[in-house]
Amino acid sequence: MRLLHVIEGLHPDRGGPPQVAIALARAQRDAGHDVAFASHDATSAAVGEFLETRGLVASGRIAIERCGPFGSRAFARAMEGRTRPDALHLHGVWNSILPQAAHWARRACIPYVLTTHGSLHPFPMTSGRWKKRLAIAVTHGPMLRGARRVFTLNDEERAAAEVLVGTAAETLPNGVDAPAVPPAFNEPARPYLVFLGRIDWTEGLETLVEAHRMVLEAGADCDLVVVGNDWGSRGPVEEAIAAAGTGNRIRLVGAKYGEEKWRMLAGARLLVHLPRYEGFGMAVLEGLAVGTPAVIGDRCLLPGAGPDMGVVVTVSEPAAFARAVVDLLGDPARRERLSIAGRRAVAERYGWDRIARHCVEAVGAGGDGR
Repeated sequence: MRLLHVIEGLHPDRGGPPQVAIALARAQRDAGHDVAFASHDATSAAVGEFLETRGLVASGRIAIERCGPFGSRAFARAMEGRTRPDALHLHGVWNSILPQAAHWARRACIPYVLTTHGSLHPFPMTSGRWKKRLAIAVTHGPMLRGARRVFTLNDEERAAAEVLVGTAAETLPNGVDAPAVPPAFNEPARPYLVFLGRIDWTEGLETLVEAHRMVLEAGADCDLVVVGNDWGSRGPVEEAIAAAGTGNRIRLVGAKYGEEKWRMLAGARLLVHLPRYEGFGMAVLEGLAVGTPAVIGDRCLLPGAGPDMGVVVTVSEPAAFARAVVDLLGDPARRERLSIAGRRAVAERYGWDRIARHCVEAVGAGGDGR
């Protein structure tokens, strides 16, 4: 099958969606499908290099110019003279390239599926709520209703999407693109907790800084390492660190990719995540994949999270979170049990090959090409 993935951008700085799309595409390619990308930044040298390092060749992608959502034929023009795909997989909801691609696919009688990447959950829907509702009424509703399948990240989003859009949706987890062999790492001078994700208001890092202060006050000698790019909240996070007086115990190290990221995850005592909202928790799974147990707040909506997945879930409040971290740091045997459980759960439940196969079956179901 010739599959075309359509996404706003493929650069890793854009967060989880491009990494998910790339891993999914690679699994489909490995299964024998012909896979290509359409994105706004498809001709970027940085993106080409990133795809090469993940085993996806840069050729075969289609550059799509930036354009508004109304009346533009940019996608159709870009497709002129190209090999017709058998199916499309749209990633996200709110970018202009997506309704264009869906409109083109419906006119060409080409089926498509859509992965929301958390965009239709009530929490992100509060931002620009009326603008988004207008978009659903005019352009994005037909896009969503025309999909063979709408994949959401969690059951809360699935239920909300079905009410909002008026079409059935399905909860489908992301997979984990983890190294086959656990990475080697040097034992750090001081043990550390690791946070992996963007420095953004939704990630709740100010609350995590306060919880870490409580961890230190309880006598746990453990630094906090924050791995991720600044999405506009570094200033408030640094202010929270200054207020907590823990600046010498917290490191903001920027984004890490590839082997360096895996080493940082594997070297941590625990992965910690206390978000205001997290639609799935990809970073949690990545930590589990290399044997690092996790302590997360209950607004990280990772399906099935619990001890049998290597995860301790607490209420999203700093004191309770700190107690859970301190208890686990002081119990190496329990950490080891959680480490084993996490690696097993990731291997059994979150393989990209199974998820890729399901997506292909979903877009191939039926035959009306709507």
